[in-house]
Amino acid sequence: MKYFLNTIYLYLAQGINLIFPILIYPFLIDKISLEGFGIIILLQVIMNYGTTLVDYGYNLIGTNEVSNSKSYENLASIVSKVLVVKFILLVLSFLMVFVSVFFIKPLQGKCEIVFLGWLNVVGIGLYPIWYFQGKEEMQLIGIINLVSKLVTIVGILLFIKGADDINLTVFFLSLSSVLCALFSWIYIYVRDKLRFSLPTPLEVISDLRIGFSIFLSNILVQLYSNFVLIISTGMLNTVEIGILGVYLKLRDVFVSVIGPIQQAVYPELSKLINSKLVKKTRELIRKTLFVLFSISIITSLGYYAFFDYINKLLFENNAEVLDMLAFLCILLIAPYGGLITRVLVANKKNKFVFLSTFFSGLFALVTSHIMVYKFSLKGALYVIFFSYLLNVVMGSYFLIKKKL
Repeated sequence: MKYFLNTIYLYLAQGINLIFPILIYPFLIDKISLEGFGIIILLQVIMNYGTTLVDYGYNLIGTNEVSNSKSYENLASIVSKVLVVKFILLVLSFLMVFVSVFFIKPLQGKCEIVFLGWLNVVGIGLYPIWYFQGKEEMQLIGIINLVSKLVTIVGILLFIKGADDINLTVFFLSLSSVLCALFSWIYIYVRDKLRFSLPTPLEVISDLRIGFSIFLSNILVQLYSNFVLIISTGMLNTVEIGILGVYLKLRDVFVSVIGPIQQAVYPELSKLINSKLVKKTRELIRKTLFVLFSISIITSLGYYAFFDYINKLLFENNAEVLDMLAFLCILLIAPYGGLITRVLVANKKNKFVFLSTFFSGLFALVTSHIMVYKFSLKGALYVIFFSYLLNVVMGSYFLIKKKL
């Protein structure tokens, strides 16, 4: 019952994330054009690599540690250690982001927009969702997320007037995550009064070693989820890049629908696995899989039914039916990788998470250029689908083989 209520709280948090694209994406495409929107999505994809570096798997590892903390001192030590590591990784992400953009043509010479985009890395990286999830206080996530997103929505609707406002658009999009992090830490400081204690270098190194496989896995997830967009910048025209960017955002909206289920279930799943309650663990996994499957079917049917309307509203009537069918295949397979990863991590089988994502990322890395060159936009969507499929198949194989 508790994780059901936590799911509801997380859906309240994600409700604004679902309303946000419905309100903002058509507005932005109308104001800054499909091509301008594609540049913003490309920038966000690059920033995702920085966010993945700063997260370093703490959304899973941190949640697990906070959930199983035994005392106030132990909790304060965990929080201090996570913050120190994240500040170190933020510096590295800054260097990584600014070096990488010199090699991506649409962003060359646009340091200002890149810096504004990097602020989103700061906000997401420091947002302590792992803390609230570990303490199973999902309602706080909803309140903080609602307030910060409303500020962004109001800012965009009031101040974005045309294509020249693309930098301001990126600023408002980053502002939301920065406010989330700021409000969260103010709340934690005032309520919990955790005392910061500087961790030893050995503690920091130990944490980096523990999370390294998860970090690599998450980077590889970015490879098979989004790398194809970066590769495509040299082969697709600006309209096609914009269309691919919109497809990626639609996928992200879908992930935001299923995400709260996986996030809310994970603390309970971790406790059941650590307690070796195999029967209850499998029952929870089966129920979660059924819910995820049902949502993916309903979403796909809805997208198919309203394709003409979506095509006009978001794609300026440039999307093709075959592209849409390839996208629906992605929606049907996308939900399961996250749940499989959580089961493996809770069983301390990070190695298997790394292997499944490594080969999926490697597949995307090797095939992206060939598929986009051969099949254009459809090829990009094919790469994403088969990478997701490979990840799910390999993860499932490890679960079955090890009888987890």
